[in-house]
Formats: sequence, C-alpha cells, structure tokens
Amino acid sequence: MESIAGLTDPKFARVRELLKELDNKIPDGTYWRYCQIWSHSISWLSFLSSLTIYIKAEQLPDKKQVSEMLGLEPELKTLYLDIEDYLLGLCHLSNELSRLAVNSVTSEEYSRPIRIAEFLNSLHTGFRLLNLKNDNLRKRFDSIKYDLKKVEEVVYDLSIRGLSKVAEKQAS
Repeated sequence: MESIAGLTDPKFARVRELLKELDNKIPDGTYWRYCQIWSHSISWLSFLSSLTIYIKAEQLPDKKQVSEMLGLEPELKTLYLDIEDYLLGLCHLSNELSRLAVNSVTSEEYSRPIRIAEFLNSLHTGFRLLNLKNDNLRKRFDSIKYDLKKVEEVVYDLSIRGLSKVAEKQAS
C-alpha cells in the first residue's frame, strides 16, 4: 500500500504548482475576501495529503506536514492552510479509513482494522477536546463518531470470529 502512496508524489507536485499560480493571482491583503472560493478544494486536498501521509507512516499528519505537502507554507505570500480546512481534511480521513477497515477484512488483512480503530479513537478524543460551534466542522466531527463505531463493529466481529488472533500473528 505504501508503494501506491508513492504514486501521489507527481500529483502533489502539480498541486503545488497550481496553488503557487493561484497565490500569484490573489491581490495582497485580500485573502479573506476570496478564501471561500477555494476553501472546499483546499480541505479535500488536505484530506488527500493526510491520507497519503497516513498510508505511508500510519500516523496522524500534523498541520505543518500537510501544508508542506501542498506547498502552502512558507513559499506562498497569501495562501495558507487554514485550521478549519485542515480539520475538515481529518474528518474526511476518518470516513475513508472506516471504508479501508472493511475492505481490509475482505482482503484478509485482519490487523489493519485494529490499528485503524486505535487511530480513529485517538482522533475522536482529540476532536472532543475542541469547542466546536454548531457549524460545518461540528457536523463533520459527528461523522467521526459514526466512523469509529463502524470500525469498532468490524474489530468486534473479528474478535467474535477468532480472527483477532490471526491479526496478532500478522502483526508480529
């Protein structure tokens, strides 16, 4: 799976070029005037870079890593990775990881759902520490709870069927 993540490097190089081009077209001091135009795209790019980093290292990508992968900081004069876009990307990541957990079981890779459950549990715990208002980010945070529940059900099914012991053998 790591080799697949390596295929993204040329794509992210192109993304960096396009974001630099966009940054050059934005007049100085007008970030907040236009940021809603690209915010949705940046949050999805944040998700894609977070997923790539997760697949490569199975760790939570921090905001700095995601920004560097997208080429947003410090090279650009106006564009940057907003914290909300970064957090939305992490919410999208939880959605994709819950699907990956199910698909891993069908591929007889029983240790991955357990690792994903641990990761999503820590991600959910981190989001609970935030004081989110009733907005888009709050709604997306609620989806992490459902993704975690889905993955925990997969892990529970593995343990009921005795496949968690197979997962322990796979991990060692």
